[in-house]
Amino acid sequence: KRIKTLLQEHDIEVLDLPLKTGLVAVIRGGYPGKVIALRSDIDALPVNEETTLSYKSEIEGKMHACGHDFHLT
Repeated sequence: KRIKTLLQEHDIEVLDLPLKTGLVAVIRGGYPGKVIALRSDIDALPVNEETTLSYKSEIEGKMHACGHDFHLT
């Protein structure tokens, strides 16, 4: 619900589909042509992230550790 609200606040179209754990949004470009599809995961694992990099998890004991943050088609 939070992601849907954020997208709509930025005028991004969210499709009304019967999905239980996700959503589909459409960002329309200004020109006709090819389409790019992006898929992103928002899950986390109960793992402590051992790094000092600026993009490490902000929540202790939780991290996105599967190694893929965006899927492109």
